[in-house]
Amino acid sequence: MNMLYILLILYVPYTVGAIVHLRKRHEKRRLFVFSALSLFGIMYTVAIIADWPMPTPESIDRLLYRPVSNYIRQHVLGL
Repeated sequence: MNMLYILLILYVPYTVGAIVHLRKRHEKRRLFVFSALSLFGIMYTVAIIADWPMPTPESIDRLLYRPVSNYIRQHVLGL
């Protein structure tokens, strides 16, 4: 786990520096892509360090489709 802390501590300043550099060069597309990927990387690293449950495709599908499924069962099928 100590290696993850070191990587996170090094990655955050690198990310901030790269974002500032891309903003100065007015590269909006690269800035957006880099910011999004960096944010996902930081969130997953923090989730691993804190032992939070990692999202899986199945859990995301359940989150998205469970309300739709419940609505269809109750209002359309009358179950």
